[in-house]
Amino acid sequence: MPFALRNSIVLIVLLVLVTGIGLYIWGVRQPSQIEEKETRIAELDKEIARIPILLNDYNRMVAALDDQKVRWEGRTKDIPRVDITAETYDFFNRSIDRSGGFVKLDMVYGGSVEQNRYGYNTYILRGEAPFNVFYNFLWYLENGRRLYRLQEVNLRGVETRDEESEMPQLLVTFDMQLRGYYTSVAELFTSTARNAVRPNDVRYSPFQPLILSDIPPNVRGLIESERSELRAVLPDRAILVDQEGEVHTIRVGDEVYLGYVTKIIPEKSMVEFMLNKGGIIEGFNLYIRYNDK
Repeated sequence: MPFALRNSIVLIVLLVLVTGIGLYIWGVRQPSQIEEKETRIAELDKEIARIPILLNDYNRMVAALDDQKVRWEGRTKDIPRVDITAETYDFFNRSIDRSGGFVKLDMVYGGSVEQNRYGYNTYILRGEAPFNVFYNFLWYLENGRRLYRLQEVNLRGVETRDEESEMPQLLVTFDMQLRGYYTSVAELFTSTARNAVRPNDVRYSPFQPLILSDIPPNVRGLIESERSELRAVLPDRAILVDQEGEVHTIRVGDEVYLGYVTKIIPEKSMVEFMLNKGGIIEGFNLYIRYNDK
């Protein structure tokens, strides 16, 4: 084969190869690469558009973190590893001593709840006290070093007379539920910030009536229904504990201080009284107070 023809054939073959490769790159590979690049550009455009939102989220999280640091450094509550019921009862007694007066208190343990890294014991506190003394007692519960959380508070103003001086006496009967917390997080066992040391003076009681009832003293030691606790209700009788802690069985028509028993309703666990407070006739219902209230 002549040398010139052979070279021509080689050149033609090379030209066909180069042309084929070029057509493949131009018609197949390059469009797919362009599509990938355009998709990537669109994704980058979206990320760039989100930068102001991300920056705002970052600033908000930094502010929240700073706030949490301030709250952490300013915490005033100690949360112990365990909540011992006897120690809690002792704290209640010490709070009563600091409250500046007499507080009649009955504590009932309501059970324990365990969570992941913390738990709490539930306590039901029932009793009576003058309003300013009760206010101080409640203040010490909420502002002491130990973490207690009030879940429910029911109050009722009761007018009675002091047995010795026969002077009118205004009391607040209370029935409240609170939680004493404990945790396994060692950092929460103690706090460094100082908390308030004493409550503000209370000069006004919201339970103070505009006109005091002219009620007689309870010289006969009758049951004071508003200061009593209902324990059981049967079809024709009920059992309660009076203001002195004595157990009584009552029936419809029985006399109580300032009034009478008018109804006993077992299906509602309720006893109804009708009271005469110095000419003001008032109905009062006494219910069984359950521990899981």
